[in-house]
Amino acid sequence: MQRFLEQVPFFWQESLWQRMTGLHEQRQLPHALLLSGPSGLGKALFANALARYLLCLNPIDSRACSTCSSCRLGWPHPDLNKLSPDEGSRVIKIDQIRSVIDFLQQTSHAGGAKIALITVAHGMNSSAANALLKTLEEPTEGSYLILVSESPLQLPATIRSRCRLLVMSPPEPEAIVDWLRSHISGDGHEDLRRLALVSDACPLRALEMAENGELERRDAVLSKLRQARDGGLGPQALLAQLSGITETAVVEYLLASLTIVIKYLLANRSPQGDGPEVAGLIDSFATKADQKARVQSLLQLHNESLKASRRLRSGSNPNPRLIVEALLWRWCQLPRQP
Repeated sequence: MQRFLEQVPFFWQESLWQRMTGLHEQRQLPHALLLSGPSGLGKALFANALARYLLCLNPIDSRACSTCSSCRLGWPHPDLNKLSPDEGSRVIKIDQIRSVIDFLQQTSHAGGAKIALITVAHGMNSSAANALLKTLEEPTEGSYLILVSESPLQLPATIRSRCRLLVMSPPEPEAIVDWLRSHISGDGHEDLRRLALVSDACPLRALEMAENGELERRDAVLSKLRQARDGGLGPQALLAQLSGITETAVVEYLLASLTIVIKYLLANRSPQGDGPEVAGLIDSFATKADQKARVQSLLQLHNESLKASRRLRSGSNPNPRLIVEALLWRWCQLPRQP
């Protein structure tokens, strides 16, 4: 998605961008920012573009000018330190934070700002977070610290309280359809609308899903889950049918399926525009018989699947296959239509 860096701010980021650049022009921009919001909104792209703006010595119309001596130093800029977990890890360690602290204490190459940009900030372990506290409390002059996180509540309260929280929100689905239409050729309006819905109204996620054939893959998984609901597949056979998908992805598809069914059962209305596989899945649960108990069992499995997803993503579980088998067994045991 780096190809979109020059397009930032996107239309759903514009108000936040204007607020941040306005504060900077008034010399009131906080030195520590915590940017949060769902995946697929371009938070890291926004943070990079904001860093480029802050490093510019002569911004024009709230954008980096690209011609001043600082902008001509290139990208990545020598006065920008970008930090994320090492490859193959989900953790930011204390040595990485110490390198950021040392960097911020050095003299600026361009004579302007110094910026540290930490993505996946919630990955900081306790030692790393504690090491960052002093820099947050006593920032060096002209320095900015930008933290990006999809899960800000996983950060210690001591970190959150010392940052200005910026929440990036998804736009309206119809606005996403228009944006997708300008980036994707050959897709009908209904497919674009489905992408907007399935992506939880996160445009960049929707675009990635379109490019990766995610709608087709999702429909195939929903079809298999529906077959299991109808008694056509047992847990082991269902797992075999999903063998080409990672355990983490299977759990995410299951979570999505449970969310869809729970939402429509509680709303007591038929799906519209979500595709035949979604409609078929919902029909397999749609009955007025003991609906309260049915929703409760779905919510319980959703909660267990959510916990499983967190364990799988943490990398701490010794046997992901057993977790997935247990969840699929529970799915197959959910009450069927009388």
